[in-house]
Amino acid sequence: MNNRSPISLCMIVRDEALFLEQCLASVSSVVSEMIIVDTGSTDRSVDIARAYGATVVHMEWQSDFAAARNESLRHAAQPWVLIMDADEQWVEGQQSRLFSLLLEASDGVYGFEVEIKSLLGRSGEDSVTDSACRIFRNDTRIRFKGRIHEEAATSILALGASTLRASGLQLLHYGYLDHIVKRKNKSERNFQLIKEALMQEPDSRILLYALGTEYFQLGDYDAAVRILEPLLDKLPTEAGYASDVFLKTIFALREKGELHQAVEKVEEGVSRYPGFADLQELKAVLLMDLGRDDEALGVLTNISRSREYTSVSGAGTYRSSYLTGVVYERKGEGRHACEAYEKAVEANPDYVPAWQRWIPLAVCSGELAQVERWIGKRGLTEKAQQVVLQQMLDMQQSVWVLKQKCWLQEAFSKMPWAEAILLAQLGERRVAARLLEPWHTHQDMAAEIGIYLQALCSDAAGRGQLRSGDPDRSVAMEDARWMGKQAEAFIRLGAWAGFGAWLPEVKEPSAVLVQLSPSARIGLLLAPLSVRRQLYSWLQEQKEVDREMRERTAASEQAYLNRTSEHEPDTARLEVDSSDRAVPTVQLFMRLALRASFKEKEAGLDLPSYEQEAARILKYKPASSIEAAQSGWNALELFMKQNPQRAEDRFQAAAQLMLL
Repeated sequence: MNNRSPISLCMIVRDEALFLEQCLASVSSVVSEMIIVDTGSTDRSVDIARAYGATVVHMEWQSDFAAARNESLRHAAQPWVLIMDADEQWVEGQQSRLFSLLLEASDGVYGFEVEIKSLLGRSGEDSVTDSACRIFRNDTRIRFKGRIHEEAATSILALGASTLRASGLQLLHYGYLDHIVKRKNKSERNFQLIKEALMQEPDSRILLYALGTEYFQLGDYDAAVRILEPLLDKLPTEAGYASDVFLKTIFALREKGELHQAVEKVEEGVSRYPGFADLQELKAVLLMDLGRDDEALGVLTNISRSREYTSVSGAGTYRSSYLTGVVYERKGEGRHACEAYEKAVEANPDYVPAWQRWIPLAVCSGELAQVERWIGKRGLTEKAQQVVLQQMLDMQQSVWVLKQKCWLQEAFSKMPWAEAILLAQLGERRVAARLLEPWHTHQDMAAEIGIYLQALCSDAAGRGQLRSGDPDRSVAMEDARWMGKQAEAFIRLGAWAGFGAWLPEVKEPSAVLVQLSPSARIGLLLAPLSVRRQLYSWLQEQKEVDREMRERTAASEQAYLNRTSEHEPDTARLEVDSSDRAVPTVQLFMRLALRASFKEKEAGLDLPSYEQEAARILKYKPASSIEAAQSGWNALELFMKQNPQRAEDRFQAAAQLMLL
């Protein structure tokens, strides 16, 4: 520890051995004292704390976070206090700024807010940044309040309006990563604490907000709206969490299918919080849901962004550029969409969603030169390399991969089986199989590599080189997801003989198609003519699609007409399940894209013309304007109005539908 530091670290822990050591290691050079209140650990938390020289105070858990925090403050001896949780880390390189802030703080400054960057997703690919008072004077007047979601800012502000300042310092928080949320499972505990507190303070707005947030995080949007929506008119605009109440309420309304009500609320929210980029982006998404793409584009191109709001990473910057690209795609403006995605990855070269849309769109719209210029100028991060390589292999772009291989070295190193896939596309399937063999016993890769090997066996059998596949390599394909993986393996390997033999065995083609990534669907459109003809005929034979689409359209529209208050438990909803809706839509769009892929000489007299196919498919456009906008039908209508005459333009337009 740093004996010259004027700071006591104060923490409360219980069974935090997984995180505590990295937390204390990150902050040991910043503080001169560590006070850790343990509320009943049964793991190594206490031993780890003592190993770092901490004073450990044992306290029985009283179902009150503020009480535990205040117990830690009672033992602090230094003039300033730093509050941290075990799943947080002090960001390196801030020590000088911290000490300068404390040294220069006037007598009227009692506390500093710290930015808390919470990593989200599987590995922190996204984040949300909030601020909280974590550094304050060791003063008996400053104490925590709140049984749950405890805070000390209220007691600091009670000492004067200017007693709390921003610090510009930051903590990293790991507790919202997917695997940690699943492991800790705090919801049950939080519900109990909040409901106990509400029994004492039934009208507490902060507790109601906390309760609504718990329901929101569990995906119970009916309960979240029921609790949060009444708060909108009760909270003053300056309340620190009021903007988040708007955001969560509007998002939940959208998830419930109450789009028009959500738009009304978002207009009010944007006027109250004009610098809240997340809310403006949500407004754009709602307008897209309603098919009002031009209005959505206007919102996205004029977003204002303020750091005073709790905001998800990329809001107002690369995430807005990404959404702009999606709108341009829906409008049939592929070049502008590519420019928007390029802007997104300029702001964040690791932003996977932008790469996932830009690369397939560039391939099917003839804009690959733009990607090549970008790569040549800036290179690719390791994450971007893996995304680009996988997509290019999906789309059978082996020649491009060979030309750009110098920019993809890290991806080939991290994905050594990619070399085998590349060789298979170049016709060296036996060599590819030999390269894949060692990975068949790999703990994490056995199932996926088994699918590749099975696909190669099936392909060899389909070309007459084998009588049957190796039974030891068979992989059970009991559901659509695994069938989709099998289809992707055939596509990625270019194992078209095996794909053709496998295709008739598939009972639900649309369920498989919906599992494919957009780049894999583009790969199908770039398959050999015989494969595309077979797939097209196969999709034409699925007569059940017609009946299903009519029934679903009627049911969706009836639900819209009959919907009642969202507060009634049996309310009919406008929105049908998204995967259920996507299944027939993607099948119909694939049919059109395949038809567009045929040159006139290839099509023959037995196939309907492109215009006839489009007219047939447009008959199944949902009656609900909302569902039509969300599913890409409006884009199809727009493409047809543009009346592309060249076969290349038709193919580009139809292929872009597969990306929507």
